Amino acid sequence: MKILNPVKEVPLDNAKVEVRQLPFLKAVEFLKKLSALSAQLFTPDGRFRLVREGGGTAQFDAAALQEIIAQSGDLAEFLILHSTRKDRPWLEELSTAEGLLVLKEALAANTAPEIFSLGKEVAGVLKEIRTPAKTKNPSSKGVRQNSSKIRF
Repeated sequence: MKILNPVKEVPLDNAKVEVRQLPFLKAVEFLKKLSALSAQLFTPDGRFRLVREGGGTAQFDAAALQEIIAQSGDLAEFLILHSTRKDRPWLEELSTAEGLLVLKEALAANTAPEIFSLGKEVAGVLKEIRTPAKTKNPSSKGVRQNSSKIRF
């Protein structure tokens, strides 16, 4: 298996900063925050939330966008601070361009296809555990059996 935890040096105006994958528990927290934020972008039926429909016309919902931007700023700060292992005063000193460059690399490190592939594998194992095996004995109707197909 190739190494999944690369460290990328990002050159800034006066220094370099190392960007890496989040520690596991911080990654879980990041994904929860990201999921909550993305849920605000779309309605349950998949329509874009930033557009309100009224009187037969679609209108841009500026208030919803302001809320999403505020929350995405918190998410960006969380990701940058935890993937660089730096503190908030360091982040406050970055220029916009530097901050966006560090954010781009932090997103790349923490949303790599290899990470999502592993997440899908874990979800598959959890689904197998949760889904009862089908029984051949009709008299055991309603009895749940644990799957014995757990792989490590």
